[in-house]
Amino acid sequence: MIYHGRKAVAKVTEMLGRPLSYLERRVVEEEGFADKKYKDTKGIVTSGVGQTGKYKNMSFEETFQDHLKRARGRIKNFDQLPEQVQAELLQAEYRGDLGGSPKYVKLFNQGNYEEAAAEFLNNKEYKTTKYSGIKNRMERVANTVGAFAGPQKGLPPLAAAEPEGLIGQSFERPVPNRYTVEAGDTVSKIAKQYGVSVDELVKTNRIADPNKIAVGQQLTVPRASMRDYYDMFANFANDLITNPLMRR
Repeated sequence: MIYHGRKAVAKVTEMLGRPLSYLERRVVEEEGFADKKYKDTKGIVTSGVGQTGKYKNMSFEETFQDHLKRARGRIKNFDQLPEQVQAELLQAEYRGDLGGSPKYVKLFNQGNYEEAAAEFLNNKEYKTTKYSGIKNRMERVANTVGAFAGPQKGLPPLAAAEPEGLIGQSFERPVPNRYTVEAGDTVSKIAKQYGVSVDELVKTNRIADPNKIAVGQQLTVPRASMRDYYDMFANFANDLITNPLMRR
């Protein structure tokens, strides 16, 4: 069986017996996870987390580390880049896009990020593929690199470390950095689920029409402001007062 998005992350987390790093998570979200070998869209035999060729019989951790090494070899100062940029470059390396576009790598290393973003999509597969998932994946790389073009186009902040809650318990704030749209999702539903405003979610992801989001689309969930948390808890308290079923 092939798992996608959060389900793939859950399966790989279970397999490894530990939480995934942000970089690992992004690769798994994009590649998915298969519990047995299958043929991808190009007819290539694939296993695990999008593992082909010499990687078919390697563990995901070994495969991940090899691609990380390759990405570091292509991109100057890779480890000094924002984690979001590292993640998208790495998932592009994992798929083979970095190695297939020397001009893109050169532009990126020269600091010409907007040109690099455009060059990344100047790709035959991107222009001709019938699979929306491939196009969306490549656009996520280009959009992240384009947003890195300057401080005025800065990337959305990563979720901060979780603060300590009451009585020494960890306060589990449900605000992940990325969210994969599932069937039945709406912008307002996602915003309410993670305690952020609809406007902020729309603005962060540059959503042209809030009524049109696609299954499998990746959204960046911004950190909730104190006002967002106040509104979320106020609404919850109001539900407790007005809905007797919630008090049982």
